[in-house]
Amino acid sequence: MASSVAISMYSLPTFYDNVEVPLPKNMYNLPSYYETKIESMGSSKSLQSLEKRQDDMLLELHRLKATVEKMAINLGVSLPSYRAKTTPSTQDLVISASPSDPPLIICTLQHIMKQRGLLHSTASYTHSSVEGCIPEHVRTCFHNFSCSPKEKGRAPVILTILWKKEQHLPYLVVSPCSHTALFGEITIARYLCRTFLPDLYGDLTPEESAVADNWIDQSLEGSKVVKNLEAKLGKQQWIVGSAMSLADVVLASCIVKKGGGKALSDNLNKWFESIPGLPPC
Repeated sequence: MASSVAISMYSLPTFYDNVEVPLPKNMYNLPSYYETKIESMGSSKSLQSLEKRQDDMLLELHRLKATVEKMAINLGVSLPSYRAKTTPSTQDLVISASPSDPPLIICTLQHIMKQRGLLHSTASYTHSSVEGCIPEHVRTCFHNFSCSPKEKGRAPVILTILWKKEQHLPYLVVSPCSHTALFGEITIARYLCRTFLPDLYGDLTPEESAVADNWIDQSLEGSKVVKNLEAKLGKQQWIVGSAMSLADVVLASCIVKKGGGKALSDNLNKWFESIPGLPPC
Protein backbone atom coordinates (compact mmCIF):
# COMPACT_ATOMS: atom_id res chain seq x y z
CA MET A 1 0.00 0.00 0.00
CA ALA A 2 1.47 3.32 -1.02
CA SER A 3 2.19 5.81 1.71
CA SER A 4 0.33 9.09 1.50
CA VAL A 5 1.95 12.45 2.08
CA ALA A 6 0.58 14.29 5.11
CA ILE A 7 -1.08 17.53 4.19
CA SER A 8 -1.57 20.18 6.86
CA MET A 9 -5.04 21.39 7.45
CA TYR A 10 -4.04 25.04 7.64
CA SER A 11 -1.21 26.63 5.70
CA LEU A 12 -0.10 29.90 7.27
CA PRO A 13 2.55 32.26 5.93
CA THR A 14 5.72 33.01 7.93
CA PHE A 15 5.75 36.53 9.26
CA TYR A 16 9.29 36.49 10.83
CA ASP A 17 11.35 35.06 8.03
CA ASN A 18 15.00 36.00 8.82
CA VAL A 19 13.88 39.06 10.71
CA GLU A 20 15.53 39.90 14.03
CA VAL A 21 13.15 41.11 16.64
CA PRO A 22 14.89 43.52 19.06
CA LEU A 23 14.10 42.81 22.71
CA PRO A 24 14.63 45.41 25.44
CA LYS A 25 17.35 44.65 27.99
CA ASN A 26 15.85 46.76 30.74
CA MET A 27 12.84 48.91 31.32
CA TYR A 28 14.69 52.21 31.25
CA ASN A 29 17.80 52.63 29.18
CA LEU A 30 19.83 55.25 31.07
CA PRO A 31 23.54 55.98 30.88
CA SER A 32 25.71 54.86 33.81
CA TYR A 33 27.07 57.76 35.82
CA TYR A 34 29.19 55.57 38.14
CA GLU A 35 31.66 54.13 35.65
CA THR A 36 32.94 57.55 34.70
CA LYS A 37 33.20 58.56 38.36
CA ILE A 38 35.15 55.45 39.37
CA GLU A 39 37.49 55.73 36.43
CA SER A 40 38.21 59.37 37.21
CA MET A 41 38.90 58.49 40.87
CA GLY A 42 41.23 55.66 39.89
CA SER A 43 43.22 57.86 37.62
CA SER A 44 43.33 60.73 40.07
CA LYS A 45 46.84 61.98 40.72
CA SER A 46 46.05 62.83 44.34
CA LEU A 47 44.97 59.23 45.04
CA GLN A 48 48.09 57.84 43.40
CA SER A 49 50.22 60.19 45.46
CA LEU A 50 48.52 59.07 48.66
CA GLU A 51 49.08 55.39 47.83
CA LYS A 52 52.76 56.06 47.12
CA ARG A 53 53.19 57.86 50.49
CA GLN A 54 51.60 54.90 52.27
CA ASP A 55 53.94 52.42 50.56
CA ASP A 56 56.96 54.59 51.43
CA MET A 57 55.91 54.76 55.11
CA LEU A 58 55.49 50.98 55.34
CA LEU A 59 58.86 50.44 53.71
CA GLU A 60 60.50 52.86 56.15
CA LEU A 61 58.88 51.09 59.11
CA HIS A 62 60.28 47.75 57.92
CA ARG A 63 63.74 49.29 57.64
CA LEU A 64 63.52 50.74 61.16
CA LYS A 65 62.39 47.39 62.54
CA ALA A 66 65.30 45.60 60.90
CA THR A 67 67.74 48.22 62.25
CA VAL A 68 66.42 47.90 65.82
CA GLU A 69 66.56 44.10 65.71
CA LYS A 70 70.16 44.24 64.46
CA MET A 71 71.15 46.65 67.26
CA ALA A 72 69.48 44.42 69.85
CA ILE A 73 71.45 41.41 68.63
CA ASN A 74 74.73 43.34 68.79
CA LEU A 75 73.98 44.57 72.33
CA GLY A 76 72.65 41.19 73.52
CA VAL A 77 69.28 42.64 74.46
CA SER A 78 65.99 40.78 73.97
CA LEU A 79 63.12 42.82 72.59
CA PRO A 80 59.69 42.56 74.25
CA SER A 81 57.16 40.59 72.26
CA TYR A 82 53.95 42.33 71.32
CA ARG A 83 50.75 40.80 72.66
CA ALA A 84 47.36 41.99 71.63
CA LYS A 85 45.13 43.07 74.47
CA THR A 86 42.30 40.65 75.06
CA THR A 87 39.19 41.38 77.03
CA PRO A 88 38.51 38.60 79.55
CA SER A 89 35.18 36.93 78.89
CA THR A 90 32.73 36.16 81.66
CA GLN A 91 31.16 32.72 81.82
CA ASP A 92 27.68 33.05 83.28
CA LEU A 93 26.22 29.69 84.34
CA VAL A 94 22.53 29.90 85.22
CA ILE A 95 21.15 26.84 87.00
CA SER A 96 17.37 26.61 87.17
CA ALA A 97 16.28 24.69 90.27
CA SER A 98 13.26 24.07 92.47
CA PRO A 99 13.23 25.42 96.05
CA SER A 100 11.37 22.28 97.13
CA ASP A 101 14.27 20.12 95.89
CA PRO A 102 17.39 22.31 96.15
CA PRO A 103 20.60 21.10 94.41
CA LEU A 104 22.78 20.46 97.47
CA ILE A 105 25.54 18.94 95.33
CA ILE A 106 25.93 22.25 93.45
CA CYS A 107 25.98 24.15 96.74
CA THR A 108 28.75 21.90 98.10
CA LEU A 109 30.84 22.24 94.93
CA GLN A 110 30.55 26.03 95.17
CA HIS A 111 31.90 25.88 98.74
CA ILE A 112 34.85 23.82 97.50
CA MET A 113 35.53 26.38 94.76
CA LYS A 114 35.46 29.15 97.35
CA GLN A 115 37.73 27.21 99.74
CA ARG A 116 40.29 26.70 96.97
CA GLY A 117 40.27 30.37 96.03
CA LEU A 118 38.81 29.91 92.53
CA LEU A 119 37.73 33.38 91.40
CA HIS A 120 33.98 33.41 90.87
CA SER A 121 30.84 35.13 92.04
CA THR A 122 27.37 33.86 92.84
CA ALA A 123 23.81 35.11 92.68
CA SER A 124 20.28 33.85 93.17
CA TYR A 125 16.98 35.02 91.78
CA THR A 126 13.36 33.93 92.13
CA HIS A 127 11.19 33.34 89.08
CA SER A 128 7.61 34.58 89.00
CA SER A 129 6.41 30.97 88.87
CA VAL A 130 7.43 30.50 92.53
CA GLU A 131 4.67 31.43 94.95
CA GLY A 132 5.65 32.87 98.30
CA CYS A 133 9.14 33.13 99.76
CA ILE A 134 12.03 30.70 99.52
CA PRO A 135 12.12 28.45 102.63
CA GLU A 136 14.48 29.58 105.36
CA HIS A 137 16.58 26.38 105.36
CA VAL A 138 17.10 26.70 101.59
CA ARG A 139 18.19 30.34 101.87
CA THR A 140 20.51 29.42 104.74
CA CYS A 141 22.07 26.59 102.75
CA PHE A 142 22.56 28.80 99.67
CA HIS A 143 23.60 31.93 101.56
CA ASN A 144 26.78 32.13 99.45
CA PHE A 145 24.71 32.70 96.32
CA SER A 146 24.52 36.46 96.60
CA CYS A 147 26.81 39.18 95.32
CA SER A 148 27.01 42.85 94.61
CA PRO A 149 26.93 44.17 91.02
CA LYS A 150 30.62 45.18 91.26
CA GLU A 151 31.71 41.70 92.29
CA LYS A 152 29.61 40.17 89.56
CA GLY A 153 31.20 42.35 86.92
CA ARG A 154 34.77 41.48 87.92
CA ALA A 155 34.43 37.71 88.25
CA PRO A 156 35.30 35.56 85.21
CA VAL A 157 32.76 32.92 86.35
CA ILE A 158 29.27 33.59 87.67
CA LEU A 159 27.20 30.82 89.24
CA THR A 160 23.56 31.82 89.38
CA ILE A 161 20.68 29.88 90.94
CA LEU A 162 17.28 30.69 89.42
CA TRP A 163 14.50 29.32 91.59
CA LYS A 164 11.61 28.10 89.43
CA LYS A 165 8.51 25.98 89.57
CA GLU A 166 8.35 23.80 86.47
CA GLN A 167 9.10 20.30 85.28
CA HIS A 168 12.49 18.69 84.59
CA LEU A 169 14.47 20.64 87.19
CA PRO A 170 17.31 21.29 87.74
CA TYR A 171 18.95 22.12 84.43
CA LEU A 172 21.85 24.21 83.19
CA VAL A 173 21.89 25.93 79.80
CA VAL A 174 25.51 25.60 78.64
CA SER A 175 25.16 27.33 75.28
CA PRO A 176 22.35 29.91 75.07
CA CYS A 177 22.86 30.29 71.31
CA SER A 178 22.34 26.60 70.52
CA HIS A 179 20.03 26.05 73.53
CA THR A 180 22.16 23.18 74.84
CA ALA A 181 20.77 22.19 78.25
CA LEU A 182 22.13 19.73 80.83
CA PHE A 183 19.38 18.10 82.88
CA GLY A 184 19.85 16.55 86.29
CA GLU A 185 21.86 17.60 89.33
CA ILE A 186 24.52 14.91 88.89
CA THR A 187 24.96 15.78 85.19
CA ILE A 188 25.47 19.45 86.11
CA ALA A 189 27.90 18.44 88.87
CA ARG A 190 29.98 16.40 86.40
CA TYR A 191 30.14 19.41 84.06
CA LEU A 192 31.22 21.77 86.85
CA CYS A 193 33.90 19.35 88.04
CA ARG A 194 35.32 18.85 84.55
CA THR A 195 35.38 22.63 84.02
CA PHE A 196 36.48 24.03 87.40
CA LEU A 197 37.40 21.11 89.71
CA PRO A 198 39.00 18.51 87.42
CA ASP A 199 40.75 16.66 90.25
CA LEU A 200 37.34 15.63 91.61
CA TYR A 201 36.24 13.89 88.42
CA GLY A 202 37.80 14.95 85.11
CA ASP A 203 41.40 13.96 85.95
CA LEU A 204 40.54 10.54 87.38
CA THR A 205 41.95 7.46 85.69
CA PRO A 206 39.51 5.24 83.75
CA GLU A 207 39.46 2.78 86.64
CA GLU A 208 38.85 5.53 89.20
CA SER A 209 36.12 7.06 87.02
CA ALA A 210 34.37 3.68 86.82
CA VAL A 211 34.49 3.32 90.61
CA ALA A 212 33.22 6.88 91.10
CA ASP A 213 30.36 6.38 88.64
CA ASN A 214 29.42 3.10 90.34
CA TRP A 215 29.08 4.83 93.72
CA ILE A 216 27.28 7.81 92.20
CA ASP A 217 24.71 5.44 90.69
CA GLN A 218 24.15 3.97 94.17
CA SER A 219 23.30 7.39 95.61
CA LEU A 220 19.57 6.75 95.03
CA GLU A 221 19.45 3.49 96.96
CA GLY A 222 18.92 5.06 100.40
CA SER A 223 19.82 3.02 103.47
CA LYS A 224 21.59 0.37 101.41
CA VAL A 225 24.26 2.78 100.23
CA VAL A 226 24.86 3.91 103.83
CA LYS A 227 25.72 0.35 104.83
CA ASN A 228 28.03 -0.01 101.85
CA LEU A 229 29.68 3.30 102.74
CA GLU A 230 30.30 2.23 106.33
CA ALA A 231 32.09 -0.86 105.08
CA LYS A 232 34.06 1.15 102.49
CA LEU A 233 35.10 4.01 104.77
CA GLY A 234 36.12 1.59 107.50
CA LYS A 235 39.13 0.77 105.32
CA GLN A 236 39.98 4.14 103.73
CA GLN A 237 39.27 7.85 104.18
CA TRP A 238 37.67 8.54 100.79
CA ILE A 239 35.52 6.53 98.40
CA VAL A 240 37.91 6.68 95.43
CA GLY A 241 41.66 6.57 96.03
CA SER A 242 43.32 8.76 98.62
CA ALA A 243 41.56 12.07 97.93
CA MET A 244 38.08 13.49 97.79
CA SER A 245 36.16 13.00 94.54
CA LEU A 246 32.76 13.83 93.11
CA ALA A 247 31.48 10.51 94.46
CA ASP A 248 32.06 11.72 98.04
CA VAL A 249 30.21 14.99 97.36
CA VAL A 250 27.26 13.30 95.64
CA LEU A 251 26.74 10.57 98.24
CA ALA A 252 27.14 12.90 101.22
CA SER A 253 24.68 15.43 99.72
CA CYS A 254 22.13 12.71 98.94
CA ILE A 255 22.34 11.34 102.48
CA VAL A 256 21.76 14.83 103.90
CA LYS A 257 18.83 15.46 101.55
CA LYS A 258 17.15 12.21 102.61
CA GLY A 259 17.78 12.89 106.30
CA GLY A 260 19.81 9.74 106.74
CA GLY A 261 22.85 11.35 108.33
CA LYS A 262 21.52 11.83 111.85
CA ALA A 263 22.73 8.52 113.29
CA LEU A 264 25.98 7.57 111.60
CA SER A 265 29.06 5.68 112.66
CA ASP A 266 32.25 7.43 113.67
CA ASN A 267 33.83 6.75 110.28
CA LEU A 268 30.92 8.34 108.42
CA ASN A 269 30.81 11.32 110.77
CA LYS A 270 34.50 11.92 110.21
CA TRP A 271 33.94 11.60 106.47
CA PHE A 272 31.06 14.12 106.63
CA GLU A 273 33.19 16.66 108.47
CA SER A 274 35.95 16.38 105.85
CA ILE A 275 33.67 17.61 103.03
CA PRO A 276 33.57 21.44 103.03
CA GLY A 277 30.29 23.28 102.78
CA LEU A 278 28.12 20.27 103.45
CA PRO A 279 24.84 21.43 105.04
CA PRO A 280 23.94 19.94 108.43
CA CYS A 281 21.86 16.76 108.47
